[in-house]
Amino acid sequence: VMPAVPLIRGTILRIFGDAVQGIIVQQAISTVVTSTSYALLPYAAVSLGIPVESGVIAGIVGAVIPLQPYTEVSGNWDNPYGGLILLLFAAYTARLIRKGLLQLSDAWRYGLLAGVGLLFSASLALVFGGFLVIISGQYLAAGRWRGRLLHCIRFGAVACFICMAVLFPWALRNRTALGSWVWLRDNFGLELWVSNNPLAAPDFTTNSKRALFHPNGNRSEALTIVRVGEVRYSQNLRAQAFDWILRNPKGFAILTLQRIGLWWFPTRARGWRSVLFGAITILAALGLAHFARRDSKSAAVVACIWMLYPLVYYLIQFSPRYRYPIEWSLWLMVGVMAQAVLVRSGKIRT
Repeated sequence: VMPAVPLIRGTILRIFGDAVQGIIVQQAISTVVTSTSYALLPYAAVSLGIPVESGVIAGIVGAVIPLQPYTEVSGNWDNPYGGLILLLFAAYTARLIRKGLLQLSDAWRYGLLAGVGLLFSASLALVFGGFLVIISGQYLAAGRWRGRLLHCIRFGAVACFICMAVLFPWALRNRTALGSWVWLRDNFGLELWVSNNPLAAPDFTTNSKRALFHPNGNRSEALTIVRVGEVRYSQNLRAQAFDWILRNPKGFAILTLQRIGLWWFPTRARGWRSVLFGAITILAALGLAHFARRDSKSAAVVACIWMLYPLVYYLIQFSPRYRYPIEWSLWLMVGVMAQAVLVRSGKIRT
């Protein structure tokens, strides 16, 4: 995992101990992070050019309906932190687009926020890159692209340099401890093999019950990591996974389609949550379509999140908590749809 959340948890447990008091503090901090995300949805709405009422509706409904309570309050996962950082980054990106200028001060802020965000969650990398493309594309489209191209290159170069500078201590630590320059995480090969093999299911719950290939439940695999090293172990499993995928394209395609379906319609969630997950996805898609007709530039920020963030997760076993960092954007688009319905019915005025 990335270092920020383990550092926070380790500090808490060192100060308060690993008994009840330490666990309560850990859960309290995770709850504060989650609550902050919901409280900032009106700010996110305004930043994206959405009526503030949509953000208020999204924040209240999202906070009242506990879709993933364990993920939100347990303090064991980085997902709530990732969601809050993604919300702030999306709002900042939308404000940059509306500003219409690419200044060096904005570039280093962008790179700093990206670097800090990646220290919490490596899954944000594709979205940060996508945002950079959107910012540059919108800037180039606003005027003579030849004169603006240099500004885009300079902005991107500075942002990437600052981001890499923030990540460098983590990469250096990995070079010292693992023997390789690992800038984000090194377990993709493991997750790819666990998720794509002759006995793989599309979801984490089923695979974890079998505990056939993952070192968390297989002593032989754990001893192999100790023997060959963490980086080499993951590289070997990545090669095995690619070999299986190339030899079984139909099986891989079926697993991938099942994972895509579970991502947007988590039918294996418990009870009423399964229905609600699906309803939120449908309403959010309608909300984004309505929003895009009014402001395609800002809608592109939300669409970028939905397109890029899940890509890696389509390749590995699905768990509902994996999609948690983007759920605030789904709630926000549900708020857009609800606000549009209320305006049309005369319940509120624009």
